Amino acid sequence: MTKLVKWQFFSMISRFAAMGIGILQSIFVVRYLSTAEYGLVGLVTSLGSVVGILLHLGLVSGTIREIAANEDVREKFQIFVTSFFIRLSVAVLLSLVLFFSAPLVARKFYSHPEIAFPIRIFAVTLFVQSVQGIFDAVLSGFKRFKQLFVFQVAIALVSLALYIPLILKFGFYGYFWAMLGLAIIHSFALFVLAIDCFSKQFGYLAFPLKQFPALVQKLFRNLGWNRLIVYGKRIFSVGFSIYIVKILFTLWEKFGPLALGRVVSASDLGIFNFGLFFATKLMTASDAVTAVNLPVFSESFGDGLEKFRQEFDSNFKKIFAFITFSAATAVFWSPELFYIVVGSKYNATLPLVPWLVVAFWCYSFVNIINSSILIPAKMTRDMIVSYLILLVGTAVSFFVLPDGLYAMAYAMFLGSDLALLWQAFALLRYPGISIFRRETVVLMIISIPLFALYLVFSSLVFKALFFIVIFLAFAYFVDRFGILKFSRVCELINKRL
Repeated sequence: MTKLVKWQFFSMISRFAAMGIGILQSIFVVRYLSTAEYGLVGLVTSLGSVVGILLHLGLVSGTIREIAANEDVREKFQIFVTSFFIRLSVAVLLSLVLFFSAPLVARKFYSHPEIAFPIRIFAVTLFVQSVQGIFDAVLSGFKRFKQLFVFQVAIALVSLALYIPLILKFGFYGYFWAMLGLAIIHSFALFVLAIDCFSKQFGYLAFPLKQFPALVQKLFRNLGWNRLIVYGKRIFSVGFSIYIVKILFTLWEKFGPLALGRVVSASDLGIFNFGLFFATKLMTASDAVTAVNLPVFSESFGDGLEKFRQEFDSNFKKIFAFITFSAATAVFWSPELFYIVVGSKYNATLPLVPWLVVAFWCYSFVNIINSSILIPAKMTRDMIVSYLILLVGTAVSFFVLPDGLYAMAYAMFLGSDLALLWQAFALLRYPGISIFRRETVVLMIISIPLFALYLVFSSLVFKALFFIVIFLAFAYFVDRFGILKFSRVCELINKRL
């Protein structure tokens, strides 16, 4: 197992553990709140996310890349300070705008005056959250993957401990109080971990806090406005294009709730939000991969195209097989999962599931290709064009197609599919780098029955047998193509035992 695959594996384990805890929390939220309340939660969080993404500024990815590529600890710190200063300055402005515009947005634009107060809580939360991405970037840039992965699980447990009691006490509004409380704890904990990356290098401890001013004074000694401008330019050289991409992605992801919020009832919006919640869980795997791929491939891209191509190709096929079968399995068993989690409360969501899941299946690979190739190779034009296609393709499709909820599900599928095809086309400039090879096409074809036949079985026994047949066929070709040799896996397990 290569070092890259090892960290990707642990990244996935930590994210899936955190996701499992998060799913427990979400199940409670979905069951406790009414469909209409759940729809309004999705509307407020979508509004907040669109404003919040303006805080991104491309700083996180740019900071990760600059810290990972720099050997001097003093420069690493100065890059961190530059990003932190810029992020906090913008956060103050945007949070104030959202806070004071909340009543107008709630009453005039969406005709839901009851969401004005939650929007204001979200505005304060955005300010508190604004620094989290920079602290995350420090840990990733220093390759403190172990700390990062453990923290993801720990903060998920804290989240569960906050959301359940606050929602039980305050209901719909408790959701947003819990969000604010979690943001405060999350930001402070990341601050401690990030500062620790620098303090040990200079012979200081992060705590007690009385030592912190001396550390800051020592590290700031050579940092002035001129250096801030220099580091800002370096970060934005990569970061600004990523900023544009983040805005486009957030607009795409939240386009459904924001557009549907004006044309459908709060209950129908809840139906769509539940399908969106289910589909977005697929991004857990791709997010886990990109958390490792961005710093690792940024460092290795300069070692030569042939070596880079071989490493990417071998790694991508493994990821493709895992995400594809995960997506197909999620769709195939969605009726049973829905029944276990919420009974028949969200049965109306089931017809939307395959389209939304495939939409995020496509986006998962768009995201992985960005972090693995387009950002390291500085293919910024192709990256931005693919995300423009993602958003514009979805928006145009929605307004052309009839029927609100179904039109949105189809539109998200079409937009993400077109974006992935564009990226596949863009990669042709690098000989030997391709995402649609014989192996990936065969695995897609094998998975299609799980997407298409998820509602046709009346017997669980026949459904389980059918699933086993598809799984065995999928596993056979994974082994035959050398994507994952099961004999090798058995050898490793025997050695461990």
